[in-house]
Amino acid sequence: MNALTARLLSLVNRVRDQRRGRIARLVEVQSFGATTKLAVVQFAGRTLLLSVSREGIALIASDLPS
Repeated sequence: MNALTARLLSLVNRVRDQRRGRIARLVEVQSFGATTKLAVVQFAGRTLLLSVSREGIALIASDLPS
């Protein structure tokens, strides 16, 4: 597991610990280059597409209406 994946999993685990339930689930991670990943996360009943890089985590798309 590389540092970016570990960072994303850490974030998900912190959220889970705060609520004492499983509200976040990492569905899939796809690597794009050495430092960037796309992650599909289910969070509180929503599906999110996140960009994860050294600079941080950004929301790319979600199943929420625009």
